[in-house]
Amino acid sequence: MFEEGTLRFHVEKWFGRTAIPTLEVNRVRPARLGRNRCVQVVSSRADSRVTIFFFQHGDGRWSVSPPPNRRATLTIPNC
Repeated sequence: MFEEGTLRFHVEKWFGRTAIPTLEVNRVRPARLGRNRCVQVVSSRADSRVTIFFFQHGDGRWSVSPPPNRRATLTIPNC
């Protein structure tokens, strides 16, 4: 088993270990994610097609939920 939080761990969790050779993985770059990475994993079986997006968070861990939006902040130094 792979370390929890890795992309491989989540792919096996959602699709199963036996599906790994049949999966198609594509990198996508949604503009709203900025520099964060996102991949699309597609399983095409004879009876169905399943697509799941995985998002890499700032700490390097992967998840099916996107990272929270970072809002711009303004810092005013004490004078």
